[in-house]
Amino acid sequence: MHDYFPDDELACKCCGANKVRRSSLERLIAARIIAGVPFRLRSAYRCPKHNEEEGSTSDNHPRGCAFDIEYRNSREWFKIVDGALKSGFKRIGINQDLKFIHVDDNENHAQEVIFSY
Repeated sequence: MHDYFPDDELACKCCGANKVRRSSLERLIAARIIAGVPFRLRSAYRCPKHNEEEGSTSDNHPRGCAFDIEYRNSREWFKIVDGALKSGFKRIGINQDLKFIHVDDNENHAQEVIFSY
């Protein structure tokens, strides 16, 4: 289906299920192409149990429409965010402590937001 993200990288780390939404994955691939840097996924689909274990109360990962992308430096950070915005992601979260960028296209939550956590 794609060349950038192997199925095991998209699957839940807890149970191995992979329920990533195709449209979200296509948007992620577009963001990766636009950014021109590798996307190392920290997290993609999470089953509800694993999502709770991660301390999340959001339904983004269990819905299969969210990805956490690791970054190494501010240049990668910029390119990832730029690619995400240009590909149509309207929800971006930054975790500077753990050095990852969250992107999701969950239409049930506030749009056109960038948040930190």
